[in-house]
Amino acid sequence: MAVFCRLPAFAVLVLGAVAAACNDTEFISVEKDPPPLRPVGDSCTVDAECDTGRCVGGACSDDGCSNDADCRSNEICISFGGVGACEPADDFACQTDQRPILSISQTSVAFDQVSLGTSSSQVITISNEGDCLLTLQVISFSENTSADFACSPCSAEFFPQRIPPRRTLDVTVSYAPTQPGEANGDLLVRSDDVTAGSAGLVSVDLFARYDGIPSLVVDPLSLAFGFVPFVVGGGGGSSTETVTITNRGTGAAALEIENLFMDREDVFFITEVRQGDTIVDVDDIANDSPLLVPPFSDDNPLSTVEVDVTFTPDENRDFSDAVIVRPGGLNQDQRVTVELTGSSLGPPQIEVTVAEMVFGGPGADAMPVGAVDFKQVTIRNNGQSELVINPAIGGGNAANDFSVMPAFVPPIAAGGAVILSVFYNPSEPSDPANTFAPTRSVEAALNITSNDTDPGTDVLKTVALEGFARSGVQDQVLKVEMEFENADNSWAGSDFRNVDVVLSSVDGAVTCTKPQILDVAGNGFDFCADWTSAGSYGQASWLSLGAFEEPERVVLRGLGPTGGNGEEFDVEVVYVEDCANIPSGLLSDILGIGASVLLGALGGVIGVPIAVPPSSISDTIANNCFDHASSQVVTRISLDGAVVASPGIRLNSKGDRAVMARLRRVNGAYCSLTSGVGNVDLQCQ
Repeated sequence: MAVFCRLPAFAVLVLGAVAAACNDTEFISVEKDPPPLRPVGDSCTVDAECDTGRCVGGACSDDGCSNDADCRSNEICISFGGVGACEPADDFACQTDQRPILSISQTSVAFDQVSLGTSSSQVITISNEGDCLLTLQVISFSENTSADFACSPCSAEFFPQRIPPRRTLDVTVSYAPTQPGEANGDLLVRSDDVTAGSAGLVSVDLFARYDGIPSLVVDPLSLAFGFVPFVVGGGGGSSTETVTITNRGTGAAALEIENLFMDREDVFFITEVRQGDTIVDVDDIANDSPLLVPPFSDDNPLSTVEVDVTFTPDENRDFSDAVIVRPGGLNQDQRVTVELTGSSLGPPQIEVTVAEMVFGGPGADAMPVGAVDFKQVTIRNNGQSELVINPAIGGGNAANDFSVMPAFVPPIAAGGAVILSVFYNPSEPSDPANTFAPTRSVEAALNITSNDTDPGTDVLKTVALEGFARSGVQDQVLKVEMEFENADNSWAGSDFRNVDVVLSSVDGAVTCTKPQILDVAGNGFDFCADWTSAGSYGQASWLSLGAFEEPERVVLRGLGPTGGNGEEFDVEVVYVEDCANIPSGLLSDILGIGASVLLGALGGVIGVPIAVPPSSISDTIANNCFDHASSQVVTRISLDGAVVASPGIRLNSKGDRAVMARLRRVNGAYCSLTSGVGNVDLQCQ
């Protein structure tokens, strides 16, 4: 700090030592010492604030640099052995006989097989082979370049960028695929070297490819050959079954099958391998010559490989073996085993305990329309090898009122038995001429096909079904039956679409729909039973038919000539699963909550394991189900057995709901039916 005695403005400042005090014609002036200069890195506004005398970009700086941004606007960064220094750009300005010369390390960049979720990078080096400053105005992509490409440095704030003679700039180009297929584009470099390209523009071709990930699906995962005879001294018979191999992966990636062989090769043999119309020698399939399977397509026969396995017993006993399918490439850990079983101990022998089932009886013994009753039949295997059966209801229109559970039956071991339950849910009187006291029944049949071929008549066993049904006095019966588009529930098809039908009163008092299972013990909630117990809304029942709860049926009866007068009822459909999402029940099984849904939906037969590792279930569903997102739904609304409306609608995604029709009760009859896809007028009494 400096202290001075100053004279008035008109006086001369006296220099020299400062007196102890100023006289009355002077005043004291105190001047601060200048602040210390700031080190490199501190903030600044002018050069004078820095001890280096350089303020660049708001910070004190020396003349070191890593790029031009570390220098002043009239300087460039010159690198020597990795150490950069800022030098005046004018020192490198082109003179009359000088020019910059742009050189680029490569004019095309290709990325091959970069996997989804990863990225790959390559470096392009731009150099100045001239004898004066090269200026890059911009580096960018052409308009048609795939968005999966990126580059650095390519941002606008980096340009213009100057490259001194014999210096370089590295540009990193990266590719990160977002979907299978090819990606193309161009990296454009524009400079002031007009000889490098049209108006100084140089183009680098870009190409990349992601073919996807193959996924091995083997169907079925077990083959039960059942009984094949063997006679000591006379040789054995043989039986052939087929295993199908498909590639259910993403994109266009081919599946490599490196090994296909029997585990033990004693009495089971791979007799033929077909890929489309081509016969493949199984001995030619090896690590260095894999069998290539393209992604599955109905239009490409080469996308399906069929493996014939033949069982030829060589003694009297039970046999087991396995076919091993081992893929290569990215799927080399996805080994699949197909379990094989067969027996020569003797054929199966089917026994059906009843030949006829009669539900209800004539007159007052007839079942009310809408009620549900069931009877049971036992199927026994009195033979020596597994009995395989397939139960189904047949017999014309009346068959729609009968159903059989379970729809899928596991093989029945020798000496074993299963119980089938047959349900009768009449939707109209069995005797139209005597609706209140029928004398005639409807007829259908429980058809049981099996692998019992001795005698040949055992292949098909038939149980005759009869049902007597009556309507109440002046009791108009409402039946709602719903069908939805559900093409294939096999694992390979992965069509998990499901739609439920709901009948409810508009006032929200009662609802009848599929019973809800609340826990793994089977405890649940029956909506329709609560409807019936409410008392004043009639008696409602829900029943599903077929193997996959389709069609579904709701029947409402018991309102009589006066019940429900003025009430309104909605027929609604709800899209429960849509194939574009992992089904909620299936997801629960994947998380380990249970196995019933997984086995029923994927295996198609209780007890048959799934065909791929659980880790790939969600991917396989997503890949195969994309074209099964929406579902066409049709409801048939009948009164006393006569269809009065068949509204239809397409539900687009899981969770969609639609009111198909609204019915109003007037004087013991349904009228004023309004459909969501068109109106149908019912004459009110």
